Amino acid sequence: METITIQIGAIESIVWITVTVLGLGFAWGTLKNDVKNIKESIGEFKKSIREHDQDIATIKGRLIADSHSPRQLNEFGRKVLAGSGIKEIIENKKDALAEKVRKKNPTNPYDAERAIEQAVSEIPESEPELLDAIKTGAFNTGVDVDLVLLAGSLHLRNLIFKDLGFELEELDTHQADVH
Repeated sequence: METITIQIGAIESIVWITVTVLGLGFAWGTLKNDVKNIKESIGEFKKSIREHDQDIATIKGRLIADSHSPRQLNEFGRKVLAGSGIKEIIENKKDALAEKVRKKNPTNPYDAERAIEQAVSEIPESEPELLDAIKTGAFNTGVDVDLVLLAGSLHLRNLIFKDLGFELEELDTHQADVH
C-alpha cells in the first residue's frame, strides 16, 4: 500500500487559516445580526399582543359595564358583583387597596381609575388565598376571573374615589398621562 503525502507550505497554511477565520467571522456577524433582528421582531410582536389584549379586555368589559365614562356596572355587572363574592372581598380589603392606589399618586381621575383597576387585578398574586374564592365566583356567575376583578375594581372606585380627591364626573374631562 502506498502512502500519499501532501505537503503544504507555510504560506498555504497561513492563507487557509486566514480564509477560515474570515469566513467564521463573517458567519458570526451575520448570525449576530439575524439574532438582533429576531429580538426586535419579538419585541414588536409582544407590543402588538399587548395592544390586542387591551382591545379584548375593553370588549369583554362591555359585558358588565356601560362603555361611556364614568363606567358603571350594568344589570349583568351588578349580578356578577353580588354573585361572585368580589363585593365582599373588595369591601374587606378596601383600606389596603386604597393605600396601594395612593402610593401610585394619581394626579387625575383617569389615572386613579387605572391605578384602582391595577390594584384589584393584582389581588390573585398578592392575596393567593383568595384566588379559589374568586375563581369559584367567576364560575358561579358564568364569567372569567378578569371580569369578576373588573366588577370589583369599579365597585372599589365608587367606594374610594372621593377619598382620593376625585369626582366620578371628572373622568370624562381628563386624559391619561402619556408615558
